[in-house]
Amino acid sequence: MTSVVLCSCVVEIEEDDDGQSPEQQEQVTAVSVELSDELFQHIDEDSFWQIMEDSKEASNNAEKQSELIHDGLLTTSESEIAAFGRLFNKLHSEAYTSDLWAIGFTLNGGCSDDAFTYFRCWVVMQGKEFYTTMMGNPEDIVDQLDLNDELYNECESMLYVTKDAYEEKSGKDDYYDLINEGGPYGTYDWEFTWTEDNLEEVYPKFYAKFGEYWMQGFE
Repeated sequence: MTSVVLCSCVVEIEEDDDGQSPEQQEQVTAVSVELSDELFQHIDEDSFWQIMEDSKEASNNAEKQSELIHDGLLTTSESEIAAFGRLFNKLHSEAYTSDLWAIGFTLNGGCSDDAFTYFRCWVVMQGKEFYTTMMGNPEDIVDQLDLNDELYNECESMLYVTKDAYEEKSGKDDYYDLINEGGPYGTYDWEFTWTEDNLEEVYPKFYAKFGEYWMQGFE
């Protein structure tokens, strides 16, 4: 079974004084992108990353992407939803590093504890290649990112997508017990390896593109 997701956007056109558009308002509908329910029927690392990449392609922002993932999870079993949750929890936890926090701080112009949690959600949602590069050598990916002073690179709702789908599907409240099997993941006892004052030295490419932009607003 395949669900077809249509992504659409509306291009705004200036209206004449009489309230009528000089041309009919143009509505641009993107080519339909297929998000296969089959991906959700057996969750392993490969299908997990495929879901992330397909849902990203089928949406125009992280919030919409999280909704597509939620809807896809409802098509599968409780055990597969839990498997998806365990993988997300593992990857999200392993991204709790000083280096990635520095990237989140530079990219978003600041990064509190909560914001770093939401930033890591966003990093996982970008797909395997992006995540792997961010975890290894994030400077290699700086050219793929654009300045965005309206929407931060984070997604709080992704924290609850799997839990909500599991509870809707099962009516049970043991979700966190299930996804913590095999954990804990990641390391939480590290010290920061950077400060706001040396970010330019630690990640010069990121700072050159994003740090100086944000600093202008703080001067």
